[in-house]
Amino acid sequence: MFRILICDDEPAVLEKLRRIVSDSMAQMGIPVQIHTSTDLSGIGQRILASCDLALLDIDLAQGDYNGLDIARKIRALRQDTVIIFITNFIEYAPEGYEVQAFRYVMKFEAEEKLPACLDLAARQLNRRRQTLKIKVNGEVMDLRIQDILYIESQLRQVVIHVQSGQSCRQYQCYAALADLENQLSEKAFCGSTRAFW
Repeated sequence: MFRILICDDEPAVLEKLRRIVSDSMAQMGIPVQIHTSTDLSGIGQRILASCDLALLDIDLAQGDYNGLDIARKIRALRQDTVIIFITNFIEYAPEGYEVQAFRYVMKFEAEEKLPACLDLAARQLNRRRQTLKIKVNGEVMDLRIQDILYIESQLRQVVIHVQSGQSCRQYQCYAALADLENQLSEKAFCGSTRAFW
């Protein structure tokens, strides 16, 4: 299930975006929980921390908040949320780099362009959720594939190097390097810049 946040200060636009998102995700067979808001000051930290995908209007006419402020709050809580800005003002696009915006969709093109954008976002979210199951000291662990830096063989063990915050962790397990390579190639691991050693 994807948790989706949609923010826009115009109720009619908000409802239109909710409908497009709901219909698009239903066509992809992805269950969603959608939270909509016209009042950015009322969005709690729990909602921001739990959203997998956020559709934010950059320029909001109300109060002290705008979509970029919400995106910054999301990034402070999570680095993996996919952020799509829905806007009438393309001149804000450079500021989106600051929060690693995934895409920009102009409001007047939402019906036409947003479904394809959501398809790409869903693919990215699914890739981020892929894991590799390994057994370390009798305990089964799930390692997120996106966090695996590289894998090396040391005698009869395999050492998996994983990004953990600003550092790197190592997990040793008994496995055949070829078996891991086969499992990971099915999940597009070899298509990345990561490597087997």
